[in-house]
Amino acid sequence: MPIAGEQCVVSKSGGATARLVREEGPPRHYESKPLAVPADEPLRPTVVIPFHNRDEMVFECVESVLIDAPIDCEVVVVDDGSDDPTVIARLQEAYPSIVCVRLPENKGVSVARNRGNAVASGRIIIDLDSDDLLLDGAIQLAIEGIEDGADYLYGDIIRRREDGEEIVTRPEWEANLLLQRGCFVTGLKAYRKALWQRVDGFDETIRSAVDLDFALRCEEAGAVFKRVPEPLVVYREHEGQISQKDRAGQKENAKQVLSSARRRRSLV
Repeated sequence: MPIAGEQCVVSKSGGATARLVREEGPPRHYESKPLAVPADEPLRPTVVIPFHNRDEMVFECVESVLIDAPIDCEVVVVDDGSDDPTVIARLQEAYPSIVCVRLPENKGVSVARNRGNAVASGRIIIDLDSDDLLLDGAIQLAIEGIEDGADYLYGDIIRRREDGEEIVTRPEWEANLLLQRGCFVTGLKAYRKALWQRVDGFDETIRSAVDLDFALRCEEAGAVFKRVPEPLVVYREHEGQISQKDRAGQKENAKQVLSSARRRRSLV
C-alpha cells in the first residue's frame, strides 16, 4: 500500500500495469553500503551500445552519445552478428575514437553487453540500446548519481512511437512489487563495473527480460538503486524490437526470471 505523503504513478511494462510507490533517492529497502571505490580513482564512464542490424539507427545513437559525452568518456559499440559485416567498419571509420567489437554470429543482447563491458576501461558502465537516443546531460547526471553513492542509476524515458507521438515513462524500483509483477523498465541505466562483475554479468541463457534479471541479481548483491527524476533517453519504437516481434517469448522469459529470483530468495 502507498505510504502517506508519497506520490503514486502508473508504470507499464510488457502489457502489465502496476501502481508503484515513488521514492526519491535510494529506496529504504536498501541499507547496504555502496561498493567501495578508491577515492583517488576517477569514475570514468564507458557507454556500451550493442546492436544487431539497425544500420541507420545505430549511427544516430552513437552520434547522440558523442555530442553529449565528456572528453574522457569511452564509447564501445558491439555488433551482435549483423547481416552486413561492413557496418562496424563504417562506424569505426566515421567515429575513429570509439571502440568497436564484432561478434561472428548473433548471440543476443546479454552476450553482446557482456563482451562490451569486458573491454570497457571505465568504472561506470552506461548501457544504451541502438534504438535509443541519448538526451543532453544524461551522462553527467549518471556520473553524479554514482558519485553520490548509487550503485545502479536509471531515469525516465521518452517513448517515441512510430507515428511520432511521445510519451514519458517513469520506471520505478520497488522490490516487493517487482517480484509480484515484474514491472521494471529501463532505457538508459548506469552502474558500477564492479557491480556487473560481482553478479557475473548478464545471463547469457536468456534473450529477453535481461534487464529485469540483472536488476534482481544486483539487488541481491546489495546494490543501492537511484532514479533520476527526468528523461535521459528517447526510446524509438519500431517493428524490429523483441518486444514487438515476440511478446509471448518475452513474457515467458520474464516469468522464468521471476521464478528463479524467488527460488534464490527461498520464496514461494
